[in-house]
Amino acid sequence: MTAGVKKNVEQVRRKALWTAAGQDWEGAETSLRLTGWGRSRRAIVLRHRVKGDLAVVDHGYPNQLHLGWAEFDQEVIVNAYAVLITSFPQEILTLAQGYRDRADAENPFDELKITGARAQVKYLRGRELEPRPPLPAPA
Repeated sequence: MTAGVKKNVEQVRRKALWTAAGQDWEGAETSLRLTGWGRSRRAIVLRHRVKGDLAVVDHGYPNQLHLGWAEFDQEVIVNAYAVLITSFPQEILTLAQGYRDRADAENPFDELKITGARAQVKYLRGRELEPRPPLPAPA
């Protein structure tokens, strides 16, 4: 998230009335105008509570990936946020479900693209490992 979006989410977090957005998500409506935009746009801020432990990846060590765990007790609330910019007039629940449905529909295609790209790289690498025929002698 950009700094402007984070600032907006913080304002919404403190002031908004959150409504159910389905699948353990809550949503609130606000407007958002970012640098370069000619006007404000409708923004839906979605959040859901993260339960349990979180894996934390530390990239600070160049030769070794470090994985740690952030453990929270019941008094600490950790939320994940998503912000939807939309011109659709529907209520928050309908918009949130529509965006989830769209993501569910796109994910298999993304997986196919990734799998296809991997197969193509593997195929090309395999072809490169085959011995090449010698070049003809110059005349």
